[in-house]
Amino acid sequence: MVATNEINKVSKFVNVTKETQIKKLWLSSRLRFFICSYECYEKGVCLDTDSKVKDLSKISLQKAMRARCVGKKTLQELKDLCFYAGVEMAP
Repeated sequence: MVATNEINKVSKFVNVTKETQIKKLWLSSRLRFFICSYECYEKGVCLDTDSKVKDLSKISLQKAMRARCVGKKTLQELKDLCFYAGVEMAP
């Protein structure tokens, strides 16, 4: 029981690096939708290509917060992904 609680506290992004391909990550459907959106696509970040986590630095955090599909949990997932990979998003 204690071990299960400790495992659940560990983020699913612990082993993610800047070079990890986005399409190989286990992401929520809303975050996947946001990454596939036009705004991300025009910045060169796409799930269909070999985009890497480091490419998320091209996306504005402010624009992510205003996107229709991005709520509190999705935004936190995006922040966690960037934090564990060592990627800083544009302001």
